[in-house]
Amino acid sequence: MKIHKTKVNTTMTIMETNLSNLPLFEQLNNRLIKDTLEAGDVQNKTTNVKAAMTDWRMVTTHESYQDLIKIIIPEIALCEDIKAIQGGYPTFVCGEMWGAVYKKGQYTNEHKHNAIFSFTYYAKAEKGCAPLVFTKPGYRKFQPKTGSLFIWKGDYSHLVPPEETNNLRIVIAGNIGYHYGETTKVLNTKPL
Repeated sequence: MKIHKTKVNTTMTIMETNLSNLPLFEQLNNRLIKDTLEAGDVQNKTTNVKAAMTDWRMVTTHESYQDLIKIIIPEIALCEDIKAIQGGYPTFVCGEMWGAVYKKGQYTNEHKHNAIFSFTYYAKAEKGCAPLVFTKPGYRKFQPKTGSLFIWKGDYSHLVPPEETNNLRIVIAGNIGYHYGETTKVLNTKPL
């Protein structure tokens, strides 16, 4: 077997928007915060997230998470040119979606996701809170605000440095994939 490696330049694409101007934003955001806080820490800091983290599959059990993903999935079409293949459009699938609540000193280790797309939504992000930092394939730091949404390709390495404020930083994150055809039952289906 031969392994061939070629160094190439690439472009790192990260979509940033803020959902706070959407109708009924406050109601949805308050429900997300409530559900995340009530779910509590079930991971016990055994993941890359060294903060309180909910179950991985909140999207299957909480209507607020389901409502959020219905907003997020159409945003992908704005940052990715996904074409029809063999006459069909992709069905987007969000099987993993979780919440994290950061207190002062808490952080997330550098990691990447095993997904086509990943996202982070900020239900609560006060001025001066810890940034979202991408490290590979390039370096980019984002300062989130309440309502900020970031979508990127799941193989981008990223981290969160230790929270320095005394305010809670509440984040909803997840992974999105897609498939073609009608053989898989999914939570959300929306043609582009």
